[in-house]
Amino acid sequence: MTTEPARRAIPRVAIYARQSVEEDQGIAQQIADCEDEVRRRGWLVAGEPYPDNDVSGSTTRGSKTNWAKMLRAFDSGEFDVLMVTEVDRLTRSLTDVLDIRPPRRDIRVVTVRGGIDTEHDDYMLKQLVLLAEREVKIKAQRAKRYARERRAAGHPSPGKAPHGYKWLAAANRDAKGTRYEIDKAEAKDVEKIFEEFLSGAPLGDIARQLNTDGRKTRKGANLDLSWGR
Repeated sequence: MTTEPARRAIPRVAIYARQSVEEDQGIAQQIADCEDEVRRRGWLVAGEPYPDNDVSGSTTRGSKTNWAKMLRAFDSGEFDVLMVTEVDRLTRSLTDVLDIRPPRRDIRVVTVRGGIDTEHDDYMLKQLVLLAEREVKIKAQRAKRYARERRAAGHPSPGKAPHGYKWLAAANRDAKGTRYEIDKAEAKDVEKIFEEFLSGAPLGDIARQLNTDGRKTRKGANLDLSWGR
């Protein structure tokens, strides 16, 4: 039976912060907001925060992440409440919710914004995570369609221009808005790689020959074809 003093004990709070893009400032802001909320409530911060920088909230988080470390800390009895700024900083996957809520664990989750406190009800937490999970799937479907359309139009994948292409500034694009054009010097490297590979040459030998010929990456490093193994 729970005693009255135990009921009135000051909660020990673990702070968790997460973002998908590596940017220290965003993590620091989340932690600061949580610390302010802990002080406002008169609670206690239990140990160091658990930041996961450049970690997706929609995919499985490995044993080396601070998410996993936080779960182990709860299992060891190191804190009573888990605080995050918002639900989507906690997770975008219902699988993670099943890791922290009954029957597996009974971690009390409190958010700085959004009014979530699972001591009273975890229905809204699960609903918001389900909505976030749905949004992730819809975005993934859109991204796949966009990628197919780009490939059909002859464009490389978004992001850093691959070897053989160069990025065009908006002022230099054609009427179709083409963002890349073939880099003739680098294209010769790509042609050589495929010609040699299709003739049966090992990738390591191809890379060594290109490097011997003085061909380098844009940053001046040796070409590396280990991705093709």
